[in-house]
Amino acid sequence: MLVRALTFRIVATSEGLKETGVDDDGERESFEKALYIYPIKSLRGTPISHSRITRHGLAYDRRFMLLKVEHDKTLRNMQVSKFNEMSLFRTDVLFPRKSAEGATTEEGKIVVKYQAPVGHPDRDVVKELEIPLEPADVEGLRIVEVDMYSSACKAYDMGKEYSNWFSGCFGYEVILLYLGENRRLVLGDLPPNAAAKGRTTAESQSPSNKGGGWMSSITEALPFFDYDTSSSTGNSGDDDEWITFADIAAYLIVSETSLQDVSSRLPECEAMDISKFRANIVLSGAAEPYEEDFWGEVTVKDDIKFTLTSNCARCRSINVDYNTGAQGIGESGAVLKKLMKDRRVDKGSKQRPVFGRYGFIDKASGGAYIKVGDEAVVSTRNKKHTVFYWPKLTS
Repeated sequence: MLVRALTFRIVATSEGLKETGVDDDGERESFEKALYIYPIKSLRGTPISHSRITRHGLAYDRRFMLLKVEHDKTLRNMQVSKFNEMSLFRTDVLFPRKSAEGATTEEGKIVVKYQAPVGHPDRDVVKELEIPLEPADVEGLRIVEVDMYSSACKAYDMGKEYSNWFSGCFGYEVILLYLGENRRLVLGDLPPNAAAKGRTTAESQSPSNKGGGWMSSITEALPFFDYDTSSSTGNSGDDDEWITFADIAAYLIVSETSLQDVSSRLPECEAMDISKFRANIVLSGAAEPYEEDFWGEVTVKDDIKFTLTSNCARCRSINVDYNTGAQGIGESGAVLKKLMKDRRVDKGSKQRPVFGRYGFIDKASGGAYIKVGDEAVVSTRNKKHTVFYWPKLTS
């Protein structure tokens, strides 16, 4: 049932991007403000104007990841909430170029730029590294097992050329991994078909089954799969949801109206940076802050359906100062605490505030394209808050 139409659109004018107001039916319009991908997990993201969508997320999103090499040579997953200095790295994507006949004329690449924190003597020096967007030959690369939130996969170590560059910037040893054709299984009741597959939900969990975190281990890594990334089903013949190095879902959608509420909690001279919420899709024009808590489905261009299944509980990453690569000082370093006052609305994540919704696309939408300015509607609205459940993460 269509509850209320929200039209996402940005109109380009000679003065820049101009927003329109109210539609012909008197419905409040909303505007699709931005699309983001994060080619290397937890580094700063890349704003884009359009993207191919897949069952696993936007094309090229979070297909690379950094791991710290500890003194005993064990590997530790790196995320910006624990390694704040990751925010000192910016990324840009140069997409592949093709001829009129469809042949690739120029390979794509990721351009990473590192700038030391404010106060460092080398602050004005910008270091730069280029990484192939889709490494062509991975056959000879070392295979590394990665476990994220009890969902494991295998990935390829990109080698010394890249690990040495990153290690020099961080000041400690790291390696760069490429996901390649591998994917991670979405657990808990986040997949849209979780109920049909008999998955356990948060409300049926006992306290003994809760807890855990980033480094939770499993006894056996998932094997390689024959993925067809252009397929609407992801892994051929499989109805499960599979993701890249994104934490727990293929897509994250946030509202600019809610962002404005966060900014209103800061001093007048400060505004919250939307990129700290690390969303894929930013929508504006919602009538009220946090009304997206109840969005169940968003339909873009009449036929691309995003099913929103869970809230995104927030962590210390939203407090990071991008200029220092450390937790912010003053009001901007207390955003998480400010949100805890009234945004702990998910019974499955009681201790953390919520901002944004996790989602997935339906099978028929795979391979389509979305762009800033596409029209969309909120096609399903839930009557109550969803309850987050992911094994060992629910609290």
